Amino acid sequence: MTGLIAACTKIMLWFAALHALFERIGRGPWPDFAKFIAFLICIPCFQASHFFFKIAFLLHQRRLFRICGEDFFLEVYGRPVASDSVMHTLQSLRHIKHGLEGTKASKYFTRHGVSP
Repeated sequence: MTGLIAACTKIMLWFAALHALFERIGRGPWPDFAKFIAFLICIPCFQASHFFFKIAFLLHQRRLFRICGEDFFLEVYGRPVASDSVMHTLQSLRHIKHGLEGTKASKYFTRHGVSP
C-alpha cells in the first residue's frame, strides 16, 4: 500500500508541475491563441492532480484506520473528507489537523488527580 501511495503522490506532483507550467505560459508574452490552448490544458492537469490527491488521501486514511483502529480516527475526525471541491477538501484537512493537535494536548490532561 505504501508503494501505491507513493505512486499516487508522484503522479499528483507531476500533474501539479504541468499545471504550473501551462499556467505560466498562459500569463506569459504569448499570442492569445497559445494562451487559450495553455488554459485548456491547464484545467485537466489541475483536475488530475486533485484526483490523485484524493486517492492518496483515501489510501492514507485507510492505512491509518488499519494501524490505529476505528476509535483513533473517529476521535480526530468523525466524518468523511469532502470530495466535491478543493476548498471543502482543504477545510476537511484543517479539521483533521486540529483534531490531531487536540489528541496531543489531551494526553497531558489524563491524570487530573495525580500531583507531580
